[in-house]
Amino acid sequence: MTEAERRERYDTRRVLIETDRILNPQLAAGAIFLSAAQVELLRNVVQYLDRRSTFVDEYSLLSYLTPTVAEWDDVRSVVADLEEKLMGNENTIWGYNDVYGEKLEELPLTAGVSTKYSETVPEGEVWTVEGCAAMVGSATVTQLLLGGYVGGEQLILYAVEPPVNREYYVLHPTIRLIEDDRLYVQVAGATAGDTLIMSWWGYKMVVPVRS
Repeated sequence: MTEAERRERYDTRRVLIETDRILNPQLAAGAIFLSAAQVELLRNVVQYLDRRSTFVDEYSLLSYLTPTVAEWDDVRSVVADLEEKLMGNENTIWGYNDVYGEKLEELPLTAGVSTKYSETVPEGEVWTVEGCAAMVGSATVTQLLLGGYVGGEQLILYAVEPPVNREYYVLHPTIRLIEDDRLYVQVAGATAGDTLIMSWWGYKMVVPVRS
């Protein structure tokens, strides 16, 4: 594509998006909570993103350059992914529903390895776990594992090796749990009579049911 083909005249009614801000974003990915009306607005905005003249690579006094062929292909891929999330699957975006908080206090530990579990995510909900804290009541503990059963697989999210020595740990796994998933904490090296305090926190979302 020649520079002449890429050149567009300014239109005061048009909002321009810099190509580099889409292909090389500086923001971290995150979770946002949208109302039904906001989702509908975004669905309409996506149609505007299918126009090459919406994006600018280089400004000049009376005109600007749109993306190159390769850049436009990459931009369209990003737009298509957003469009699929907004329109192709009604269960992709959920709204905030409730705080998630669970605390297991003074749990007795057995000698050797002990494993304690969180609640299981019920049908129709998704939980985002933003952090957890654990305190063990013995200097003999040699390892503390934070894990989860996510999507049918057992995962180790965080491991604390010796010395544990009654330390209070605040961990931030930031993990999303769906139906039937749950978290666990595993303690190794405890002696009979030792105790564990464990807590998880985050927020809950309700998955909308297709009518």
